[in-house]
Amino acid sequence: SSLEVLDEDNKFLRKADMFTKRTIREARAVTSVDTASEALAVSIAEHACVDMAYMSQLSGKSVEELADELRGVIFQLPGVLDEDGSPSYVTADEYLSGNVREKLALARKSAELYPEDYTVNVEALEKMQPEWIEASDINVRIGTTWIDPQDYEQSIYEPLNTPRKATAV
Repeated sequence: SSLEVLDEDNKFLRKADMFTKRTIREARAVTSVDTASEALAVSIAEHACVDMAYMSQLSGKSVEELADELRGVIFQLPGVLDEDGSPSYVTADEYLSGNVREKLALARKSAELYPEDYTVNVEALEKMQPEWIEASDINVRIGTTWIDPQDYEQSIYEPLNTPRKATAV
C-alpha cells in the first residue's frame, strides 16, 4: 500500500510518486564537461541524440574540434543537415547498423566530393559489410511459415510446365 496513493475511501487513485518523479533529490543539469566523450554522453542522456551545438556549449570546444575528437565514435551523415543547416551526426552504433550496403554506396559518393569528411565513414562501413550469400547457400524446409503456400505451388507448376487445373476429357 505504500506504493499507491489512496483516496478517503481507501480506493486506488494512482501509483506513488516514486514511479514518476524524483523523490530523493532534484535532478541537477550538467552545465560543463571536460572531454568530448563526456559531452557526447550528456547529449545522449539529455537530448537522445548527438547535439553538436549543445555539446559545444558544454565543453567549450568548437563543433569541428568535437567532431575530430569523436571521429569513429560519431559519424557525419552524408546529405543530411540539422535544422540550423549544420552537418548532422549520429553515434557509431546507429550509423553502422541497418542497411550498411546502401549507406556504403552513399558514403563513397560523398567521399569522392569531400574526402576529409567521409573517408572515415567509408572505412568503417567497409568493415561492417556482411558476407554475400548465394541463393544455393540458403536452405528452406517445406512448411516454413514465412513462405506463402502459393509460392510452393508456383515452384512446382512453372518448372514442369504443368497446367494449373485438370480438364475433363
